[in-house]
Amino acid sequence: MSHLVLSHIPPVGIAFCLLLFVFGIILRSVRVQRLALFFAFLTTLITLWVYLSGPALEEIARAAYPQAGDLITAHSEAAGTAFVIMMGTGIICFLGLLRGDSIRKLARWYQMIVSLLLIITLALLIGTAGIGIRISRPWLHDQAAVTAPVEPAEVSDSL
Repeated sequence: MSHLVLSHIPPVGIAFCLLLFVFGIILRSVRVQRLALFFAFLTTLITLWVYLSGPALEEIARAAYPQAGDLITAHSEAAGTAFVIMMGTGIICFLGLLRGDSIRKLARWYQMIVSLLLIITLALLIGTAGIGIRISRPWLHDQAAVTAPVEPAEVSDSL
């Protein structure tokens, strides 16, 4: 169950890190940028836990929602891609933290790479989360039922 609780942290955490990093670039504050790098690395560690707790929950979800088998497979595949990109982002952020406090400015190319990686990671995490949300909501499993026309109810003249 820790997967369900902690799975909210990666997309929210990366969104926060992206905003903080861009804010640091605008302010030209290396401290704020390094703080964003630290939080991104921390979010990466939490993502590792979320990813590793997924397979145990996958078995439970397949038993509880057999009609969501395709969604579970799609979520697992999307999670694998998001995980790899997230780990790469975390490593790049960690390498930036290793530069030390003596630097006065992060290189422009490094800022661009981190910003791009954070945006890509956020998009992948949101996509993965969107699929995951549909797994535990049975009314979203059947797309035909979701797009079926709704018949209006009859109106009575009881007033």
